[in-house]
Amino acid sequence: MIRNIAFLFSTLLIGCLSTGERAPAREDASRGIRLAIADAAHVNVYEGLPHQRFERELLAAESQREDTEKLGSFRFYTPAVAATNSAKLKPILSSPDTIQVFRGEKACGGFHPDYAVEWFDEDGSRFYAQICFGCHEIIYSDGKNEYRYDFEDGPFEQLKKELKPYAKKRPKTNG
Repeated sequence: MIRNIAFLFSTLLIGCLSTGERAPAREDASRGIRLAIADAAHVNVYEGLPHQRFERELLAAESQREDTEKLGSFRFYTPAVAATNSAKLKPILSSPDTIQVFRGEKACGGFHPDYAVEWFDEDGSRFYAQICFGCHEIIYSDGKNEYRYDFEDGPFEQLKKELKPYAKKRPKTNG
């Protein structure tokens, strides 16, 4: 009996470890990335391609376009657009009050970034945040590390409003 329980536990543990999921990031893990946007001279916005689960055929077609680029694990339309509202984007993306610890996968079809916001520090290091409106999540990255969070409601709605004008290339669907 004990042997069966130990086998079951070890099987579950190995299964969990092999999924590639990381422990939820604390707020301070992305502090350097978030603070870099506060001082960034230029902020760019990328529009995300169609959803990988709900719009598979459209995503496959759009991924063949020459004006896309992979940023992290997802493709975005290029070129990025210089943010005309960076004074509004910066405080939302840099504030610790914007995020909360990631609580787990949502029943929305998986993380899918509708937008990515990109900025550079004074040394030229590239940072970005990928924003998913469907699951109300954000991933901050320095190109090597990714930190995934859930949004607080107020900042999420503000960011959604500020990014809406950048919807230009993604095909409109009936869904």
